[in-house]
Amino acid sequence: MEKRAIIVIVLAVLACCSISNASITNLAYASDGDGAFVCTPYNWEPNTNEFTLSVYGDQYWAPGHMLGDVYTDTAEDPTLTISSAIENDTTFAWTAYFVNVYMSTNFTISNVTVINPPITNWTVVSVSPVTYTGSNYVASIEYDTGTPIAIGDELDFSYKLSFLGSTHYSFTQEMTPVPEPGTLGLVTISGLLVGGFELARRRRRA
Repeated sequence: MEKRAIIVIVLAVLACCSISNASITNLAYASDGDGAFVCTPYNWEPNTNEFTLSVYGDQYWAPGHMLGDVYTDTAEDPTLTISSAIENDTTFAWTAYFVNVYMSTNFTISNVTVINPPITNWTVVSVSPVTYTGSNYVASIEYDTGTPIAIGDELDFSYKLSFLGSTHYSFTQEMTPVPEPGTLGLVTISGLLVGGFELARRRRRA
């Protein structure tokens, strides 16, 4: 009888260990400093089952990058929800938006959503499988709409990251808005003109 009780206890402990996830003990998050994306003070919220990172920022050009470091108490599989609110401070309205997520370790991405009040017709077009590039792992998310996000408006989106194998994880969120087709031509022409002026200036110096 005692042996049977001991076996039941051991199995219960193993079962609890197998379904338990790591707890996130600390988290650091910031833009990469090139000015394309400026992140205001972030907020991360731990609770019993999930951990949420809420990021607020302004995007001035593309691509914008946000860099994160996650620290956990064990090397199990923590899940982090990243909720981003990005203001359009570029020179054009957004008709689509691409998010690439990079990590040095393999991961899964799920529960991809987009919310943009008062505009409600943005959708998640696609989420690519996680692939290995030779140096890191990457997954891509495409958001699209029928109503462009005007300059000064905001795009809100979120997704969940799950990963395992270490107690320290680094990740990058790369963000690229897409302008309207007519505006895209103007942006391209402007870029060519600026590049031409810069080339001519360099030649004059030479």
